[in-house]
Amino acid sequence: MNEFPKTFQDWVTRHISDFNGCNRYLSRWKPSVKNVCPSCGLANEDTKHITRCKDTSRTTLFMEGIEELRSWLVTNHTPPHLASLIHTYLSHRGESSMESLTPPHSLYLPLAQAQDLIGFDNLLVGRLPKVLISIMSPILTLRNQRKVTIDRWAKESSALHTPSVDIQELYSTLQAVGRKNSCRTHHGR
Repeated sequence: MNEFPKTFQDWVTRHISDFNGCNRYLSRWKPSVKNVCPSCGLANEDTKHITRCKDTSRTTLFMEGIEELRSWLVTNHTPPHLASLIHTYLSHRGESSMESLTPPHSLYLPLAQAQDLIGFDNLLVGRLPKVLISIMSPILTLRNQRKVTIDRWAKESSALHTPSVDIQELYSTLQAVGRKNSCRTHHGR
């Protein structure tokens, strides 16, 4: 993780450990903070809820982010069907397995099964299945006009596999929420 920006490293650590600006954690520090989502009002706003909140603003931000990811994937030599599978999986926001979204005889079935083993939340923090790297490595070798290495592809795609994709914006928003100890929205745009 050392090759990622410090803010990304901090965000991933806080996201994985659930020690971030979510009201679930903030309410432990300060009893006056209610453990509810400021966007939709659902109780127990935790890290998972940020990526699954049904609030229109949060949903729009999430969907814009995964559309940016799909564009990045295609621009960086990811086969369109694979980019579409990743986009579709992310758009289901953890409610569907990747395998259930993959046609039965697809070349990407082993990838879908591997992704389902590590889970949706791990993809969001940039943990990619090894099968994905093994799929992309020969493709990048053959089609590499812009000198995109497998290491660069994996690093950049990992940085984009975040709840809102704009990690700096989300991280700044969570920091602001943490400083204020209460807030009406996590929507950062």
